[in-house]
Amino acid sequence: MDSRFGSTTLRRTGSLAAAATVLGLLVPLLLALGGCPPGDDGRPPEPPPPEPPTATAPSPLRRLATEELNRTLRDLFPGVTVPAVEITEDPGKNFVQDAAYQVVTDLGVEELRAGANAVAAAVALAVDDDPLVLWPRAPAGDGDARAVVDEWLQSFLPRAFRRPVTEDERARFVDFFAAQAATHGSDVALQLVLQGILQSPSFLYRLELEDTGNADDRGRVPVSSVAMATRLSYFLWGSMPDDALLQAGVDGALATPEGLAAQTRRLLDDARALDAIQSFHRQWLDLDRVLRTNKDPSRFPEYNEFLRGAMRREADRFLELVFSTDSKLRTLLTSRQTRLLPGLGPVYGVSVAEDDALVTLPPERSGILTQAQFLASRSHAVESSPVLRGVFVLERLLCASPPPPSGDIDITPPSADDPGAPTTNRARYAAHTENPSCKSCHAPIDGIGFGLEAFDSVGRFRTTDGGQPVDASGDLSATAVGGTFDGAAALGAILADSPVVADCVARHWFRFAQGRHEDHLSDDADLQLLKAALVASDGDIRALLASIVLTDAFRTRVAGGAP
Repeated sequence: MDSRFGSTTLRRTGSLAAAATVLGLLVPLLLALGGCPPGDDGRPPEPPPPEPPTATAPSPLRRLATEELNRTLRDLFPGVTVPAVEITEDPGKNFVQDAAYQVVTDLGVEELRAGANAVAAAVALAVDDDPLVLWPRAPAGDGDARAVVDEWLQSFLPRAFRRPVTEDERARFVDFFAAQAATHGSDVALQLVLQGILQSPSFLYRLELEDTGNADDRGRVPVSSVAMATRLSYFLWGSMPDDALLQAGVDGALATPEGLAAQTRRLLDDARALDAIQSFHRQWLDLDRVLRTNKDPSRFPEYNEFLRGAMRREADRFLELVFSTDSKLRTLLTSRQTRLLPGLGPVYGVSVAEDDALVTLPPERSGILTQAQFLASRSHAVESSPVLRGVFVLERLLCASPPPPSGDIDITPPSADDPGAPTTNRARYAAHTENPSCKSCHAPIDGIGFGLEAFDSVGRFRTTDGGQPVDASGDLSATAVGGTFDGAAALGAILADSPVVADCVARHWFRFAQGRHEDHLSDDADLQLLKAALVASDGDIRALLASIVLTDAFRTRVAGGAP
């Protein structure tokens, strides 16, 4: 056996592959169990009987999403550059944190296995260079390796599993290390131990197994203080709890509203809170869509990969700006301040001297709905799209998704090249939707989208279209918001003051926090409280997040196992 966890043995690919075979066979079983620990005899326990129907929404079993997994690995191995793990995810318009879309496929199992193997190899190489990057001390020879591993796992396993571990749990890993080290060497044994930990349900899933007493009349029990540490950290940081939060969980401090509120404030004040905030907005506003949006190069030769990247970057820098100032919904929807790369200057009609320069945009710009990334990604290759822009606002800001068009309706976007087509894009869309079967759906869609017609397909401001003055008047009377407006800035101001928008934003944050859609029977009271909290705080998103943590849905779960 090697006296060091060295790179020489890392090259024993045959030994590593052979030793990993048994571990690899366990992974599908572990994932299928969804986190159920084995019985005392090593066999999985019998599945529990099905829960009786209740009038309360469940707390679903949630796996770490790709971004959460990678942040967790970053925080679990500080000082080690670990490779990114990629898991195929396709939640559609839902959050990747939504448990309903976290089904583990055969491909997913292989991706998790490959990711764990790559991370384990990277950590082992780092340990070879500097044992103290992982170990509490360097092994003093072969005979000391087991003792060092045991000492390391005493602190590492509770961090990896985000809960206290038993001596038996730790002993199984120590024994496994010793057995593999005797045959394959210490560095291979280390990799196998890490592979096992990183593919364990206790690492991959957010398990809530603790018994917290009798259920109430709705079949719910409080989430344990230990489990709450994980709920809180993945909601507010998108990553594992730090040592202080884990200790607060063990001490029972998170079982009280006061203790929970104190830790919530601490986490929100930490720079890591921006990771979760960015994740929410990236998914809620589909910020990555611009990276997949192409334009006609003959019309927009300047629209290239660099410009798309600059548009996407602006969204992140803008969110940092919003949440480093007042964290208000109004600021998100109406602020004229942003940070730009020089390449975006011509799109906005401003001079940008340096990367991420703080600029104040012209008065026709107002908040996220007038950013180039939104306007370009909700346009076609040549023309802007009132429909795409209007549908986005309805779905994401008003929670009023229009029904899909019936199969017999032509949904081809109108073109200026169509025979007899009107001169302006707005007029073409208005004529295109004159069909009586289209009007009922398009009244709210076009009423919003027409108000954004002062911006072309790449997001540049324009006062004329087809040689005619742009008509950017809009109409919200077919929506729950009501009223009319003229131009994008006026639209942003109306939406910022609307209780309908406050309700919708609260719903999206609730879904992000809970990993599921709201249940209209059991969650309505919580949602009303969240809407009221957002309105009372003048749209303070951080105040909304603190309120979510104190809801009944966040602090309780359905009784009877995980979770």
